[in-house]
Amino acid sequence: MQMNPTRSTPRCSPGLVLCPSVALVALLCCLPLFPTGARACLTANIDKRAVQWSTTIVQAKLSSLGEKIDLPNVDASIKRPSGRPTAVAYRVVSFAVTDPVDGAAQAGDVIKAVVLIGGQPGDGICPALLPESVGKKFILLLRPFDQTSLDIPDNTTLSVGRGALVIVSQIGEADMNSETMNDLKVFVAKTRAASPVAADQLGTQVDTVATAHDDTEAEQAEKAITEIGPDAVPALQERMKTANDAGKTRLRHLIDDLSPPALSAEPE
Repeated sequence: MQMNPTRSTPRCSPGLVLCPSVALVALLCCLPLFPTGARACLTANIDKRAVQWSTTIVQAKLSSLGEKIDLPNVDASIKRPSGRPTAVAYRVVSFAVTDPVDGAAQAGDVIKAVVLIGGQPGDGICPALLPESVGKKFILLLRPFDQTSLDIPDNTTLSVGRGALVIVSQIGEADMNSETMNDLKVFVAKTRAASPVAADQLGTQVDTVATAHDDTEAEQAEKAITEIGPDAVPALQERMKTANDAGKTRLRHLIDDLSPPALSAEPE
Protein backbone atom coordinates (compact mmCIF):
# COMPACT_ATOMS: atom_id res chain seq x y z
CA MET A 1 0.00 0.00 0.00
CA GLN A 2 1.31 3.45 -0.86
CA MET A 3 0.75 6.46 1.29
CA ASN A 4 -1.66 8.87 -0.33
CA PRO A 5 -0.77 12.54 0.14
CA THR A 6 -4.21 13.70 -0.97
CA ARG A 7 -7.43 13.94 1.03
CA SER A 8 -8.87 10.72 -0.32
CA THR A 9 -9.36 7.91 2.21
CA PRO A 10 -7.12 4.94 1.55
CA ARG A 11 -8.48 1.42 1.60
CA CYS A 12 -7.55 -0.71 4.57
CA SER A 13 -8.80 -3.73 6.43
CA PRO A 14 -9.91 -4.10 10.07
CA GLY A 15 -7.05 -4.47 12.46
CA LEU A 16 -4.55 -2.77 10.18
CA VAL A 17 -1.40 -1.62 11.96
CA LEU A 18 1.41 0.59 10.85
CA CYS A 19 3.18 -0.62 7.73
CA PRO A 20 6.97 -0.33 8.06
CA SER A 21 7.32 0.07 4.31
CA VAL A 22 5.55 3.43 4.40
CA ALA A 23 6.23 4.34 8.05
CA LEU A 24 2.62 5.24 8.74
CA VAL A 25 -0.73 4.68 7.02
CA ALA A 26 -4.14 6.13 7.67
CA LEU A 27 -5.64 4.08 10.46
CA LEU A 28 -8.84 5.99 10.94
CA CYS A 29 -10.48 4.58 7.83
CA CYS A 30 -10.71 1.34 9.78
CA LEU A 31 -12.33 2.76 12.90
CA PRO A 32 -16.06 2.40 13.57
CA LEU A 33 -18.18 5.56 13.47
CA PHE A 34 -20.19 5.70 16.67
CA PRO A 35 -23.73 7.13 16.62
CA THR A 36 -23.22 9.61 19.52
CA GLY A 37 -20.48 11.77 20.98
CA ALA A 38 -18.26 14.59 19.83
CA ARG A 39 -16.24 14.19 16.66
CA ALA A 40 -14.17 16.71 14.82
CA CYS A 41 -11.02 16.49 12.79
CA LEU A 42 -9.88 17.75 9.41
CA THR A 43 -9.04 14.39 7.85
CA ALA A 44 -9.30 10.68 8.57
CA ASN A 45 -5.77 10.25 7.20
CA ILE A 46 -2.48 10.38 9.03
CA ASP A 47 -0.09 10.99 6.18
CA LYS A 48 2.54 13.50 5.07
CA ARG A 49 -0.01 16.21 4.36
CA ALA A 50 -1.65 15.82 7.79
CA VAL A 51 1.77 16.15 9.44
CA GLN A 52 2.51 19.26 7.37
CA TRP A 53 -0.80 20.80 8.46
CA SER A 54 -0.02 20.11 12.13
CA THR A 55 2.02 22.23 14.52
CA THR A 56 1.55 19.97 17.56
CA ILE A 57 1.63 16.16 17.63
CA VAL A 58 1.20 14.34 20.94
CA GLN A 59 -0.15 11.35 22.75
CA ALA A 60 -2.62 12.60 25.35
CA LYS A 61 -5.41 11.49 27.66
CA LEU A 62 -8.89 12.92 27.15
CA SER A 63 -9.64 14.75 30.40
CA SER A 64 -12.91 16.54 29.60
CA LEU A 65 -15.45 16.85 26.81
CA GLY A 66 -16.37 20.36 27.92
CA GLU A 67 -19.84 21.87 27.91
CA LYS A 68 -21.94 21.91 24.77
CA ILE A 69 -22.43 25.53 23.73
CA ASP A 70 -25.31 26.19 21.33
CA LEU A 71 -24.88 28.71 18.52
CA PRO A 72 -27.72 31.26 18.39
CA ASN A 73 -30.33 31.42 15.63
CA VAL A 74 -28.93 28.65 13.42
CA ASP A 75 -30.97 27.01 10.65
CA ALA A 76 -29.67 23.45 10.84
CA SER A 77 -31.13 22.61 7.41
CA ILE A 78 -28.67 24.92 5.62
CA LYS A 79 -25.41 23.36 4.50
CA ARG A 80 -22.14 25.23 4.20
CA PRO A 81 -20.58 25.95 0.77
CA SER A 82 -18.39 22.89 1.38
CA GLY A 83 -21.52 20.75 1.31
CA ARG A 84 -21.07 19.86 4.98
CA PRO A 85 -23.73 20.50 7.64
CA THR A 86 -23.92 23.87 9.37
CA ALA A 87 -22.60 23.81 12.93
CA VAL A 88 -25.31 24.32 15.53
CA ALA A 89 -23.09 24.05 18.62
CA TYR A 90 -19.53 23.45 19.75
CA ARG A 91 -17.42 22.08 22.59
CA VAL A 92 -13.90 22.79 23.81
CA VAL A 93 -12.48 19.40 24.76
CA SER A 94 -9.39 19.02 26.97
CA PHE A 95 -6.48 16.58 26.78
CA ALA A 96 -3.53 16.07 29.13
CA VAL A 97 -0.30 15.43 27.22
CA THR A 98 1.45 12.18 28.17
CA ASP A 99 4.04 11.89 25.37
CA PRO A 100 5.01 14.79 23.09
CA VAL A 101 6.02 13.88 19.54
CA ASP A 102 6.42 17.20 17.71
CA GLY A 103 5.92 20.85 18.57
CA ALA A 104 6.20 22.84 21.79
CA ALA A 105 3.84 20.81 24.01
CA GLN A 106 5.38 19.03 27.01
CA ALA A 107 4.21 16.10 29.13
CA GLY A 108 1.64 17.36 31.64
CA ASP A 109 0.45 20.24 29.46
CA VAL A 110 -3.29 20.65 28.94
CA ILE A 111 -4.39 21.00 25.31
CA LYS A 112 -7.80 22.38 24.40
CA ALA A 113 -9.34 21.51 21.03
CA VAL A 114 -12.49 22.88 19.42
CA VAL A 115 -15.21 20.48 18.27
CA LEU A 116 -18.04 21.70 16.00
CA ILE A 117 -21.37 19.91 16.35
CA GLY A 118 -24.05 19.45 13.70
CA GLY A 119 -25.39 17.11 11.04
CA GLN A 120 -26.85 13.64 11.21
CA PRO A 121 -25.39 10.23 12.14
CA GLY A 122 -23.31 9.02 9.23
CA ASP A 123 -22.00 12.49 8.35
CA GLY A 124 -18.89 12.18 10.52
CA ILE A 125 -15.40 11.34 9.29
CA CYS A 126 -13.70 11.05 12.67
CA PRO A 127 -13.90 8.59 15.56
CA ALA A 128 -16.13 9.80 18.37
CA LEU A 129 -15.05 11.30 21.67
CA LEU A 130 -17.53 9.74 24.08
CA PRO A 131 -18.10 10.22 27.82
CA GLU A 132 -16.53 6.78 28.31
CA SER A 133 -13.50 8.00 26.36
CA VAL A 134 -12.49 10.29 29.22
CA GLY A 135 -9.23 9.01 30.68
CA LYS A 136 -8.27 7.13 27.53
CA LYS A 137 -5.24 7.92 25.38
CA PHE A 138 -5.28 9.37 21.88
CA ILE A 139 -2.61 10.24 19.37
CA LEU A 140 -3.46 13.75 18.21
CA LEU A 141 -2.25 15.83 15.28
CA LEU A 142 -3.30 19.44 15.93
CA ARG A 143 -3.07 22.92 14.43
CA PRO A 144 -4.00 26.38 15.76
CA PHE A 145 -7.71 27.21 15.87
CA ASP A 146 -7.04 30.78 14.72
CA GLN A 147 -5.26 29.51 11.60
CA THR A 148 -8.06 27.15 10.55
CA SER A 149 -11.17 27.82 8.47
CA LEU A 150 -14.46 26.80 10.11
CA ASP A 151 -17.72 25.56 8.64
CA ILE A 152 -19.85 27.83 10.84
CA PRO A 153 -22.66 30.29 10.08
CA ASP A 154 -21.54 33.67 8.82
CA ASN A 155 -20.83 36.36 11.42
CA THR A 156 -20.48 33.75 14.18
CA THR A 157 -17.82 34.06 16.87
CA LEU A 158 -16.73 31.18 19.11
CA SER A 159 -15.41 31.74 22.61
CA VAL A 160 -12.61 29.15 22.80
CA GLY A 161 -9.87 30.70 24.90
CA ARG A 162 -6.28 31.53 24.12
CA GLY A 163 -4.16 28.88 22.42
CA ALA A 164 -7.07 26.67 21.33
CA LEU A 165 -6.33 24.06 18.67
CA VAL A 166 -8.27 21.89 16.24
CA ILE A 167 -7.66 18.21 15.62
CA VAL A 168 -6.15 17.48 12.23
CA SER A 169 -6.36 13.71 12.76
CA GLN A 170 -6.35 11.25 15.62
CA ILE A 171 -5.89 7.62 16.63
CA GLY A 172 -7.80 6.14 19.57
CA GLU A 173 -6.28 3.95 22.26
CA ALA A 174 -7.93 0.80 20.89
CA ASP A 175 -6.07 1.23 17.61
CA MET A 176 -2.62 1.73 19.08
CA ASN A 177 -0.02 -0.96 19.65
CA SER A 178 3.56 -1.04 20.92
CA GLU A 179 4.92 0.13 17.56
CA THR A 180 2.47 2.95 16.85
CA MET A 181 4.28 5.76 18.66
CA ASN A 182 7.73 4.71 17.44
CA ASP A 183 6.57 4.54 13.83
CA LEU A 184 4.79 7.86 14.14
CA LYS A 185 7.88 9.58 15.56
CA VAL A 186 10.03 8.24 12.72
CA PHE A 187 7.49 9.31 10.11
CA VAL A 188 7.10 12.81 11.57
CA ALA A 189 10.88 13.26 11.78
CA LYS A 190 11.31 12.26 8.12
CA THR A 191 8.52 14.60 7.04
CA ARG A 192 9.96 17.55 8.98
CA ALA A 193 13.49 16.82 7.76
CA ALA A 194 12.59 17.09 4.07
CA SER A 195 15.01 19.59 2.55
CA PRO A 196 13.36 23.02 2.21
CA VAL A 197 13.42 24.61 -1.21
CA ALA A 198 15.05 28.02 -1.50
CA ALA A 199 12.74 30.92 -2.30
CA ASP A 200 14.14 31.37 -5.80
CA GLN A 201 13.73 27.67 -6.55
CA LEU A 202 10.14 27.73 -5.32
CA GLY A 203 9.47 30.77 -7.50
CA THR A 204 10.85 28.96 -10.53
CA GLN A 205 8.66 25.92 -9.91
CA VAL A 206 5.57 28.10 -9.42
CA ASP A 207 6.30 30.01 -12.63
CA THR A 208 6.66 26.71 -14.50
CA VAL A 209 3.23 25.60 -13.32
CA ALA A 210 1.70 28.98 -14.23
CA THR A 211 3.20 29.19 -17.72
CA ALA A 212 3.34 25.53 -18.83
CA HIS A 213 1.75 24.83 -22.20
CA ASP A 214 0.10 21.66 -20.91
CA ASP A 215 -0.24 19.46 -17.81
CA THR A 216 2.65 17.23 -18.89
CA GLU A 217 5.04 20.16 -18.92
CA ALA A 218 3.81 21.25 -15.48
CA GLU A 219 3.94 17.78 -13.92
CA GLN A 220 7.49 17.81 -12.49
CA ALA A 221 7.09 21.30 -11.08
CA GLU A 222 3.78 20.34 -9.47
CA LYS A 223 5.45 17.30 -7.89
CA ALA A 224 8.22 19.47 -6.44
CA ILE A 225 5.70 21.92 -5.02
CA THR A 226 3.62 19.19 -3.37
CA GLU A 227 6.79 17.97 -1.66
CA ILE A 228 7.25 21.43 -0.16
CA GLY A 229 3.74 21.30 1.22
CA PRO A 230 1.61 24.11 2.68
CA ASP A 231 4.59 26.48 2.88
CA ALA A 232 4.26 26.88 -0.89
CA VAL A 233 0.69 28.23 -0.69
CA PRO A 234 1.54 31.96 -0.32
CA ALA A 235 3.74 31.86 -3.44
CA LEU A 236 1.00 30.03 -5.36
CA GLN A 237 -1.61 32.58 -4.27
CA GLU A 238 0.60 35.48 -5.32
CA ARG A 239 1.23 33.95 -8.75
CA MET A 240 -2.52 33.46 -9.24
CA LYS A 241 -2.83 37.23 -9.65
CA THR A 242 -0.94 37.27 -12.96
CA ALA A 243 -1.39 33.75 -14.39
CA ASN A 244 -3.50 33.02 -17.46
CA ASP A 245 -6.65 30.90 -17.16
CA ALA A 246 -4.88 27.55 -17.65
CA GLY A 247 -2.19 28.51 -15.18
CA LYS A 248 -4.77 29.64 -12.62
CA THR A 249 -6.51 26.28 -12.89
CA ARG A 250 -3.30 24.39 -12.14
CA LEU A 251 -2.32 26.78 -9.35
CA ARG A 252 -5.77 26.55 -7.79
CA HIS A 253 -5.58 22.76 -7.80
CA LEU A 254 -2.27 22.90 -5.92
CA ILE A 255 -3.57 25.45 -3.42
CA ASP A 256 -6.63 23.31 -2.70
CA ASP A 257 -4.50 20.19 -2.30
CA LEU A 258 -1.96 21.79 0.02
CA SER A 259 -4.35 23.85 2.16
CA PRO A 260 -6.11 22.23 5.14
CA PRO A 261 -9.87 21.88 4.72
CA ALA A 262 -12.29 23.75 6.94
CA LEU A 263 -13.16 22.22 10.32
CA SER A 264 -16.63 20.79 9.77
CA ALA A 265 -19.50 20.06 12.10
CA GLU A 266 -19.77 16.45 13.18
CA PRO A 267 -22.85 14.63 14.51
CA GLU A 268 -23.43 14.18 18.23
